Amino acid sequence: ILIGVVINPGVSKINHEEINGDIYPTISNIITVDDEGDGDFLSIQEAISEASSGDIIRAYSGTYNETITVNVENIEIEGINYE
Repeated sequence: ILIGVVINPGVSKINHEEINGDIYPTISNIITVDDEGDGDFLSIQEAISEASSGDIIRAYSGTYNETITVNVENIEIEGINYE
């Protein structure tokens, strides 16, 4: 009997944060947004609403007609010029 297990930890990035002069590693989740449905979310606002402090949101090229409210501190939003 052969049993296979696939573990998909998701995409993350290791950053560093300084607290009281000491450097600590922190892990940021990378959240993708694609208006064609190939990402984690279809809208940038949905991604922001699900993001935690330190996360990175990558919005792939497309048309996003939405009003955005950022209610999370310390997130990064990147525009990616390709699919």
